[in-house]
Amino acid sequence: MDLTEVIDARDHVRGQRLTGDMAPGGSVRGVSFEACTFADCRLDKAEFRGCEFDGCTFTNCSLSFAVFGSSTFSECRFEACKGLSVDWARAHVNPLSTAPMAFADCRLDYSRFTRMDLRQWDFLRCSLKDVDFDSTRLAGARMADCDLESAVFTDSDLRGLDLRGSSNYFFDVRRNRVEGLKVSPGAGVALLGAFDIDYLG
Repeated sequence: MDLTEVIDARDHVRGQRLTGDMAPGGSVRGVSFEACTFADCRLDKAEFRGCEFDGCTFTNCSLSFAVFGSSTFSECRFEACKGLSVDWARAHVNPLSTAPMAFADCRLDYSRFTRMDLRQWDFLRCSLKDVDFDSTRLAGARMADCDLESAVFTDSDLRGLDLRGSSNYFFDVRRNRVEGLKVSPGAGVALLGAFDIDYLG
């Protein structure tokens, strides 16, 4: 099904494979997507207002600068997607989901997750450069083999967060909750910089 058949034309789409492009600034309002696959879609600067995404998969989609105002995500997965400068904090993620949100092989640079509950979320082999995780709950989440250059973590709950294999991150452990934080040996040493400790190996 082409996305143009969905825009403001129906209120519920179930089990469909959706393809096609949306013009920058195009909008979809109040549509519920259930168990749908978005494949090779261009959604850059598109607006999804008051939509629901339940058990959906986004594969090889481009959604940079997309807006998900008042939209709800539940048990969704993003694979090989490019989503630069997306303000995820404007969306709502169902806290009762039995499976976490998952991103694999995605570019999410310059995006914002401020004050969101990302517990148990999964980021695998993602680029998370300059991403804002301030005041975010990441307890039990996984960021494996990710590039976190200039990502911001302040006043965040990082208890049990698994950062093993990830690189280029630094945060002040005194300004975050870090009990049970999992890091690779070299990266763990780098975090000692917050205490002005030089590790001479």
